[in-house]
Amino acid sequence: MGVFFRRKSGKWSHFFAILSSFLLVIMNLGLPQARAADPLIMTTAAVCTGAWGTGSNAWAGPATKIYAPRGATITSATVPYASASTKSSARLSFYNNNGSLPGTLLGYLSFSSETSNVATFTGTSIVLPSAGYYWVQIGATSSQMNCYTNTANYTGSNSGWLSYAGIVYGSAGTGYSTSSWAAFSSPQNAYQINFSLFGTEMGVGTIDLTGMAAPATYRTLATITAATTGSGKVTFFQNKKVISTCKNLIVSTSSVICSWKPSVKGVLNIYAIYTPTGGNAIKTNSVEVLVKPRTNRR
Repeated sequence: MGVFFRRKSGKWSHFFAILSSFLLVIMNLGLPQARAADPLIMTTAAVCTGAWGTGSNAWAGPATKIYAPRGATITSATVPYASASTKSSARLSFYNNNGSLPGTLLGYLSFSSETSNVATFTGTSIVLPSAGYYWVQIGATSSQMNCYTNTANYTGSNSGWLSYAGIVYGSAGTGYSTSSWAAFSSPQNAYQINFSLFGTEMGVGTIDLTGMAAPATYRTLATITAATTGSGKVTFFQNKKVISTCKNLIVSTSSVICSWKPSVKGVLNIYAIYTPTGGNAIKTNSVEVLVKPRTNRR
């Protein structure tokens, strides 16, 4: 939406020029940017075969092995439950792999909310540093009835992500630490825990550049926004030249904003190049930006 006025003379011309500039700043800077939900990375089978009763001892609980085809950052997770048991003490912990059992704790997500017996877990993001095997454990200080499935080696996730049958159980330890792990025999060796993981994969991301709501003004601060997913760095270009104030901007939310003062009048060709963490560079579509002369003279 643009705001334009017919050229006036005298003080009214000056007034409208100031008002137009003010409205342009409000449109570009004053509106909050909506944060898009992180994409689904993987899910184990959605069917709830039965309820696994998580023990009431500190953080004791079952763990399922997964395979990540590339590194990733896990920002949230959901877990279906077979009943409306109290979940406020529940945690979803992530471990690296140590042979056939979980190894070192990488971090955890805490219970956040619940809708129709599906619990959401959030907190400090969990970084899976590279491709490989990891473990996801559901633990709590109160009895839980989270779902399990007997669908072995599930392949219904995003490309390359796998979950495996063969639950191991973490015995209670000190504080949040599990003291030991034990692998179950039949029939639990055919089970896996139900959950879905959300976040971004390393080397994977998208970017979409949108046009400006109104023309820019020569040597006056202007902004242009690109919608993004994933993490990495973005550099903006003006007529194939790097915009110095918009070089290697960090992507950490659902958008990245380039602020600069156009040094050329007329129509500019603007595009951006996005390099996701661990991935290849992506060039955006190009948009045309009209740069008008200043209305006030020095």
